Amino acid sequence: MSACEVACGLVRNMMRRKTPYVRRAFLKFDNQTFKIQDGVLRIPEKPRQFISIPLKIGKYQRDFLSDLTLKLGSVTVTANTVTVVFSKAAEVIEPMGYIRIDTNERSLDCVTSNRELFKYNLSELSRLHHVYFEKRRKIQRKFWGDRRKLQKLQAKYSAREKHRTEQLMHQVSKKSLKKPNKGASE
Repeated sequence: MSACEVACGLVRNMMRRKTPYVRRAFLKFDNQTFKIQDGVLRIPEKPRQFISIPLKIGKYQRDFLSDLTLKLGSVTVTANTVTVVFSKAAEVIEPMGYIRIDTNERSLDCVTSNRELFKYNLSELSRLHHVYFEKRRKIQRKFWGDRRKLQKLQAKYSAREKHRTEQLMHQVSKKSLKKPNKGASE
């Protein structure tokens, strides 16, 4: 993001509010504008004039700066922090196999690259939703006068439903990913 993009964002906000407003001032530089050398960030101010910002660099940060596989990205400077973005080319990994998934209301159907079909029963998921729907309905009837207690109980049972649903879906996804790998390695 260049200075032009930041300025355009301010102008867009100005059209909504009538006056430009910046919540937190920051500077953003692309990888050709700055230089980091010996723990000092060097930013151009005018031609051949630079602002030097000393950085607190530990071993972890030095490892990043000395890694030749990483490319420097942009730098964002705020009142308290300096954020340096790095990029790295990722290696292409050849998949062991493929899986096609069809989700239905009460089942998950998977077809592997070996043309094997696996079905997972998701009726427990709809049962869970129904059970917690009924629990929340009873709570609404019982505590309709006490709004604070109603909200607290609703949040409690909604969180329980969410966690149980996530656990069930995690188990199903784990099982579905193990099946094709067994078939591909044999």
